Amino acid sequence: MSSPRSYIHIYGTVCVDRVRKISTLPSRGGYVDIEDERAMLGGEAANTAVVLAQWMGASSSDVSLVLNGNHVGKDANGDLVMNLLNKIKTPRTNIAVQQCDDVATPVCDIYVTPDGERTMFGLGFMNVKPFTYKDHLRSGGWFTVDQNQGKEGRAAVLEAARVGMTVYLMDFWRESLDDADPIPPGAILQVSTDWVGAKGDINANMSWASAWLSRHGTVPPLHKDHDDDGKNNVAGTNTFHFVIVTDGDRGFVCGGYWPTPSGGSAYTWMDMRHFPAFPIPLMVDSTGAGDTFRAGVLYGLAQCWSFHDTLSWASAAGALACTRPGGSASAPAHAEVADFVSRNTQHTPP
Repeated sequence: MSSPRSYIHIYGTVCVDRVRKISTLPSRGGYVDIEDERAMLGGEAANTAVVLAQWMGASSSDVSLVLNGNHVGKDANGDLVMNLLNKIKTPRTNIAVQQCDDVATPVCDIYVTPDGERTMFGLGFMNVKPFTYKDHLRSGGWFTVDQNQGKEGRAAVLEAARVGMTVYLMDFWRESLDDADPIPPGAILQVSTDWVGAKGDINANMSWASAWLSRHGTVPPLHKDHDDDGKNNVAGTNTFHFVIVTDGDRGFVCGGYWPTPSGGSAYTWMDMRHFPAFPIPLMVDSTGAGDTFRAGVLYGLAQCWSFHDTLSWASAAGALACTRPGGSASAPAHAEVADFVSRNTQHTPP
């Protein structure tokens, strides 16, 4: 029987991605030919779930998950979404997505240029039907959500924390007093330089991450290199957060309190550091790379892997996701990631 720690609840966006390959973005009022177009399952939550489901099916891991996505329409796009989701459904993969008459399936048009960068246009995301998530919360498990869910997502974060889940937040960077994202104790934040820091500036990204930890009440232990079980807090106010700032093919910075591999309530302090990215054999499309990185971190955490092994796997998987079009369609196989890590040990975290 799996432990609560090996349960992952993925809450967020499910849609159709229409990925279009173009030579360049047109100037205002201009024109450019679409060289190729593919329709596929998309959305941050769906992308992460597809990757995890594939890895779970290819390994002896006892990880189980639920994909808790928005409703989709009873239309051609909705049929495509449900057909693709049903392909990953197993006894350990629960799909909590429904088709409804009164909604249209959200669609994201993604234009990809030869450098792998993508420009996105969305239709129907502002009118998605509210999620039902409370039946799928499980104390001790992992709960992850992307920032697209607005008030519903924020409420879900607070409820998941209330019932005893550890929260993994995707791009929850808003901090203004009237629009602040909730950051429960013990939360892990993954955010990209699309939102914070500065692209290509390691020092700026490390400074942002360190300041974020401080602003949210996370302070180093009194004794460095010490597993912190909450007894050596400063004034007992530590929030034990961990933050990851991804920067594409320039790697990522991270630091804070990492959950110990034992899977208990203890944490190990990790000084802020930069990890170079794994080499991308051929840059095709960066869509879904961050979602795949998130899947890698959650996969390692749910199995109580070490800090080194978890972030190596996540970084390698994110790089491989860039070698093919789309988000869910670019999911790298379990054996492919394992081989890529073993052949690039110089790029793994120390």
